[in-house]
Amino acid sequence: MPRPGAQPLAHLLAAGLTLGVCPALAEPAAPTASMAGGTPAPRPQRLGLSVGLGYLGSAGMNGGALSLGLRYAPIRLVALSFDLGYGVLAAPPGVQDRWWLMPAVALVLPLGPVRLDVGAGLGLGASSGYRSWAAYVAGPFDPVWAFQLVPAARGHVSAALPLSRCCDGFARAELGGLILSGSSIGSRVGGDGRTLGDRLWFQLALGVHFRLL
Repeated sequence: MPRPGAQPLAHLLAAGLTLGVCPALAEPAAPTASMAGGTPAPRPQRLGLSVGLGYLGSAGMNGGALSLGLRYAPIRLVALSFDLGYGVLAAPPGVQDRWWLMPAVALVLPLGPVRLDVGAGLGLGASSGYRSWAAYVAGPFDPVWAFQLVPAARGHVSAALPLSRCCDGFARAELGGLILSGSSIGSRVGGDGRTLGDRLWFQLALGVHFRLL
């Protein structure tokens, strides 16, 4: 049988544990501006995965490209990224493709709700040429000429706008190219006499960035 006063003491102990372990239950946090407006606050921008689709061009050539990327922001004004991209260009009378593996670093400029990244990268890329669309479809790994896994550089500007708590929409412009002079990295097959346009690309992309952490 409980001693007199034991029940009130138990209630006091329970209240103390609630206040010490779960203060959020005892005293609700003050609502933020976004919470007060009924929209969940976006997650902090730390690590994210992006998917983009857009226009790919070079001198006298037009096409499209798909890109996948990871973005990591170790501090507020700096972002590190790694992108994988592939695109195909109509280069009459034939076809060319481009692909790249591009680590990059960017300066992050917060402009109200918009996040602007201005950056540059250095990685590996490829450019290949085919006689026709039929030849490309029949033998995508058998080009007439190719520069494969050679050094490549890229500059980019992107603007991202929150769409939800876990997702941003972005637009990106980038200019990239292969670096062939002074390097023996990668392979070069039948690439003699290629123009500068055969080694460059310009991309305008729209995509979605998913906040992972």
